[in-house]
Amino acid sequence: MARSWSSEAQAAFDSYPWTSPAEKAKAREEAELVAFGFTADCADYAARAIELGTEFGDPDVVVRSRFYAALPSVRCSDTGWDELEAAWRVAMAS
Repeated sequence: MARSWSSEAQAAFDSYPWTSPAEKAKAREEAELVAFGFTADCADYAARAIELGTEFGDPDVVVRSRFYAALPSVRCSDTGWDELEAAWRVAMAS
């Protein structure tokens, strides 16, 4: 299922003075994680955000994304608690 923002949200996002296309893409990925909730698609978004965080050398994005990657299985099947806890421990240590 394709997801999209409202035209108002897209206009606001596009009007922000991004410093680079990479920054805009990174922000879009993170915003989609929040805007579209913790659905089954969350794992896909989180995997992409992990790639971007690694590519941009941003460990905070990687840590948060690992947390988001674990949420769908915890929420939907009550599994994945070990992965969620591991992500939480890394976040707390940084």
